[in-house]
Amino acid sequence: MRPAGHPLLLPPTRSLPALRSLERVTEDELAAALGNLYALYCPLPPSFAFHQPSCSERGGKHVGAVATTATGSSTPIVVDSGYVSGNEDEDGDWDDGDGDHATATERLRADSFERSFAERWLTGFIARSEELTCFGTEEARERAVERASCVLSSFFASTAAEEERHAEETAQIAREFSFELSLSPAFDAASITATAAAAVGPFASGDGMGGNTDAPATTAVIKVRLNDGLAGASNDDHTDVGLQSWGASIVFSELLCAAPERFLGHILRTKPAAGTGEAAVLRDSNPKTNPRLVELGAGTGLVSLVLAAALPRLGVPRPSVIATDYHPAVLVNLRANIAANFPTPSSSSFHPAAPVIDVRALDWSAPSLGPPLDEARADVLVATDVVYAPEHAAWLRGCAARLLAPAGVFWLVATVRPNGKFAGISDTVRGAFAAVEEKDRRIDGHRLAILGEEWIEKRRGIGRGDESGYRLFRIGWA
Repeated sequence: MRPAGHPLLLPPTRSLPALRSLERVTEDELAAALGNLYALYCPLPPSFAFHQPSCSERGGKHVGAVATTATGSSTPIVVDSGYVSGNEDEDGDWDDGDGDHATATERLRADSFERSFAERWLTGFIARSEELTCFGTEEARERAVERASCVLSSFFASTAAEEERHAEETAQIAREFSFELSLSPAFDAASITATAAAAVGPFASGDGMGGNTDAPATTAVIKVRLNDGLAGASNDDHTDVGLQSWGASIVFSELLCAAPERFLGHILRTKPAAGTGEAAVLRDSNPKTNPRLVELGAGTGLVSLVLAAALPRLGVPRPSVIATDYHPAVLVNLRANIAANFPTPSSSSFHPAAPVIDVRALDWSAPSLGPPLDEARADVLVATDVVYAPEHAAWLRGCAARLLAPAGVFWLVATVRPNGKFAGISDTVRGAFAAVEEKDRRIDGHRLAILGEEWIEKRRGIGRGDESGYRLFRIGWA
């Protein structure tokens, strides 16, 4: 049997009398029609089903009945709506379709046509109420108008709430990041200064390049401004994931700026350091002037923006940075972030010049390498916190095999989440690069392999609560 207090509600198009024939409707029929509307659009919690307050009562302090105990204190009476006792039924079949009834009621409540019909009817009823003769007393007329007004006002209140909720869900916040870029003595200081001046203009004193121009610079400040979507409700949503700056991208950007020779040494200009062996750490002392760097799953583009801002300060005059992602909404936000940081010369920005940062769509599961991805192999590949499913690491491996140059390096940061639906996902990286398919090998037999792995502790105030740390993988051809 259906629990008491849950009558079947009728659609407004069936339950409301025609406005033109209201004179022929009785007071009881009108009260029933308004009661149906009130129950449909102004539902009360089950524990209060025994009492339906008027509009004025709902605005007051009355919330339910109380019982006086022997000690004189008052406690609320627990009202059984029928669901609690029903759940304790030994047979367990008390519901008899009540779940379907609730679902049907929700669908009816969300029906925009029925809601619009009810709104027009209520507006017409209130306008005609003074002329109706079906009410026995003036108080009855006022009660009917009050109930109609309550339902009508709930439409506007719920619409405002929906608009506010939508605004919150789609809102964006501007986040500013600042990283201290280390300028190692191993780099060719003269080349760095000349290249930086030509590429990004004079540095302010806050950038670590001002003051005494004869003194070698030791640091520069990299600043990035991003629009972050206020997401986080669902990691299953590609838009949701890609519109946030995740902890891994922030941590990697810090590491990159603190030790650029470690991550970018093979593409940076160095000077001989006789007797110290310092330059030997950097494998190529005469790199090309326009190295190619590709970020996979760029999201908001933080790492790509840091690379594009840092490389001219490191003596690389014309870096080619390509930021890739899959979801259209993510790509739109990515382009906006790049435009905000590297605008046209007439615009204001943290960076006065506009290095080339291309944005391209890339599906790892079926990569189609159109221009500019097909024009040259990448000297550096970067991916931070992009592995969210067991198959993602294998897709990344296949994609990287088509993109990475023979002497290139692929830096992959996998976020470790020990609990929840993503527990153990970071472990799939090792397995994916250990089981290389023949199609992912080079002609000379080389395959992509993990050349090094490092554990990075979670930073205070960075990342989400479900993160315990990060695994940094250095991947290359072996």
